[in-house]
Amino acid sequence: METSQRQFAFRLTLSLHNLVTGPLKKIASLSFENPRWAMLLATLLMALSALTAWHSLDLRMEWTYLFEEDDPVVVKFLKARDMFPYPGDIVVLVDGKTPQARKAYLDQLAHQLEAEPSVFYHIFYRWDVQNLSTKALYFLSVHQLKSLRSLLAKSEASSLKFDPELRKALVKELRRSLETRGRSNPRFLTGDLLGGGHQHEVATILQVLDGETVLYPTLDGGRLHFLLVKTSGKGHSLEQNGDSVERLRKIIHQTRPLATGLRVRLTGLPVLLHDERATCTADSIRTGCLSLLLVTLIFGLAFGEVRRPALALVALLYGLSWTVGFTTVAVGHLNFITVTMTTMLVGLGIDFGIHVLFRFDEELSRSDGAKAAIERTIEGTGIDNFWGAMATGAAFLTLTLVGFRGIADLGVIAAGGVFLCFLSTVTVLPALVALVPDFFARRAHPTPSSPLHQRFLFLEGWEKRLLDHSAWITGMGMIFVVLSLAPAGQVEFRYNLLEVQAAGLESVRTEVDMIRQLRRSALSGAVVAPDAKSARELAARLKKLPLVESATTLATLLPPDVAEKQALVEQVVVLAQATEMPEKIPLDSAEDLGNLAKTIESSSAAFGEGPKDPALVGLRETILEMSPGPVQDGLQAFQSGMRQDLEKVLQFLRSQVATPPAISDFPEALRIRFLGTDQHFLVNISPAENIWEKNALEGFLNQVSTVTPDLVGHPVVQEHILSSFLRAQKLAPWLTLIGVFLVMGLAVRSWRALAVSLLPTTIGLLGVLALMRLCGQNFNVVNFVALPISVGIGAVYGLHAVHRMREVGHRNLLSSSTGPGIFLSGLTTLAGFACLTLASHRGMASLGWVISVGVAINLVATLVLLPALLNQFPLLRGEVPNRTQPEQETMTDETP
Repeated sequence: METSQRQFAFRLTLSLHNLVTGPLKKIASLSFENPRWAMLLATLLMALSALTAWHSLDLRMEWTYLFEEDDPVVVKFLKARDMFPYPGDIVVLVDGKTPQARKAYLDQLAHQLEAEPSVFYHIFYRWDVQNLSTKALYFLSVHQLKSLRSLLAKSEASSLKFDPELRKALVKELRRSLETRGRSNPRFLTGDLLGGGHQHEVATILQVLDGETVLYPTLDGGRLHFLLVKTSGKGHSLEQNGDSVERLRKIIHQTRPLATGLRVRLTGLPVLLHDERATCTADSIRTGCLSLLLVTLIFGLAFGEVRRPALALVALLYGLSWTVGFTTVAVGHLNFITVTMTTMLVGLGIDFGIHVLFRFDEELSRSDGAKAAIERTIEGTGIDNFWGAMATGAAFLTLTLVGFRGIADLGVIAAGGVFLCFLSTVTVLPALVALVPDFFARRAHPTPSSPLHQRFLFLEGWEKRLLDHSAWITGMGMIFVVLSLAPAGQVEFRYNLLEVQAAGLESVRTEVDMIRQLRRSALSGAVVAPDAKSARELAARLKKLPLVESATTLATLLPPDVAEKQALVEQVVVLAQATEMPEKIPLDSAEDLGNLAKTIESSSAAFGEGPKDPALVGLRETILEMSPGPVQDGLQAFQSGMRQDLEKVLQFLRSQVATPPAISDFPEALRIRFLGTDQHFLVNISPAENIWEKNALEGFLNQVSTVTPDLVGHPVVQEHILSSFLRAQKLAPWLTLIGVFLVMGLAVRSWRALAVSLLPTTIGLLGVLALMRLCGQNFNVVNFVALPISVGIGAVYGLHAVHRMREVGHRNLLSSSTGPGIFLSGLTTLAGFACLTLASHRGMASLGWVISVGVAINLVATLVLLPALLNQFPLLRGEVPNRTQPEQETMTDETP
């Protein structure tokens, strides 16, 4: 019964094998027999792919392309963006030298930006408050307005009936003026007359009184000025800022002579996205070209010529070009992960050509002709390549199951690319071989072995010595696996997206400096409020949170309690019109001083404080201790300054109107940033800690959620991206293993052979994780895709090794063409991925490191450990017949 079941399973697998072999042999034979037609068709497809990609394929760095359109976070984000359709700001930071120098530089820079209105929009770096200066009283509190109204109502030419706080301030400044004989540069009492205190509103009014109607916002306690500018129109994405960012950098470079002694930097999400996009593109092109060069060099050295390697590389280029067209049709764009696919496919796709050329060279040496050699190559290595491509493609396709579009796109592109590179190997490569006149002329008669095989005879000696010590090798392999188990489970996932970008980028350095010095970041959240009152209340509650640095909204610039204030403002305006300046007190003679002394003596009753008022007692003692001359100088200086101060205040009050401020009084550059198309108010929330880090991000989001559940913006986006990547990182290895397991189950003929063929993949996966932990490497949003790639590579190596050892009937893998083929393909794959480690983008560099380590471990496990293990444990050898002789169903113990 058991034998019958095994025979049925074998026949089923053999039928599937023949079902695949027939069409592949036919395709390869037709391409070989009709090379010009095959190349014409392949070239037309290549041109069509290139044109399609040129017209439609784009690199998308904006996060919304990582998720489906109906994702709740995306829907919420897009809804907010519809209300506030202008993309994020580019920020110019200016520090150093004096405030005047910084203001002058910003004036000049803004002037140049305004000269290019088609590029730069809504520039904000200063605020002309002239149109609000006549409505300034509304920015005082109700208490301040009542105090001011009371003061104006009591104001008479000879009256000193000020309120107690104002009187104390007045006496204090008078005493200082007397003690310094009028040289104290006293602080006059404008602020106290307007209600006292050091509120921002009073400080702004004082600036207006001093003639400063243009205010320059600052950061870091006034030590840093900034300019905000938008470089995309309404409804555009942040990614459409690239040319504008470079243009702005060019303008800043041109204005460098004006910035002597100043530090001028760019930051903001448009800048970060543009720089990452430019870095990824440059790295992808550079590493892709370098990997092709290295693969060509290794290929040429291995073959001892450039002709056959060149043919394999040309076939690979066709496959890569088809992949670009497939990507355009199937996905439509690249992201910061899939942009590395060119370099990846160079390393993966060249393997097919290496194995086919090695096997073809071997078959040509013992076949009656080139066509027969092609057919036997397809029957053997070609089918192995097919199942290898299917296994690798399955590993990638399982990524579509993680529920994350950014990773699903990678799975679709990589799976399609691997299969297309395989397809180009069985179509374009045979056609190219046929088009080279003398390619197989010198092989017209069968020979014992191929010249190519002779170049790798040294590997047979290595293999013999290794098999002689198979027990030691097996033991070392088991120790490696055991030691890898503990560290393999300790690799962490790094949340910080800033860490994957190029460290030398100006925008990255600026972001790091801002976080460290200013406790501010380009990342900020936002809440949309229906009206000014709600926005003001939200901002007030948010500011109380420990992890919130600031909550900014246009509503806080609008004065509260306008209805209650309006009557008070109207009364103050009327009183101010009726108030006259007090007469000047004569201080020219001794008699004048005597009269003033009598006034001071009687002032206790006027103030209602009695003769023991400390302020008056101190003032009296100061006057009595001074001679008449200094007293006269101090009084005259004080009176002159006080009158000037009072005159400024009266002029200011008389200029006021009772009309309350409105949204239209604020600059358009502020309105478009904080007021929505439907008049909703935006509350911008800056975190107090570095939310590029996981704990700070989660703490910020949790605290804000206690106030409002409606937070939108990049903190929410970042958490959504990272949680999706983390979920994908946990699922991807298992899903890829399942996908590879299913495909390999179809490719091999027994569970025992399946287990053996998956050993390199398993050992490679454990080894990669362990070495990552030992070398201080962590997973990030880019390099975690190395796992399915490593799984696919290990599966292909294991499949080639097991199938060929079953064909030749022994474990001397390197004595056939397959062993050297695996060795060479491993070197070229390693070289291709190692080029990624030279990328400036740290995420791409770490991806190259992880895959390179995985390829190296898979290669050693396949060529060294797997033969030793099979030699040491005969029970692991699969008992199945030679697939090239399907009519035989007998089994030998010597076949792995």
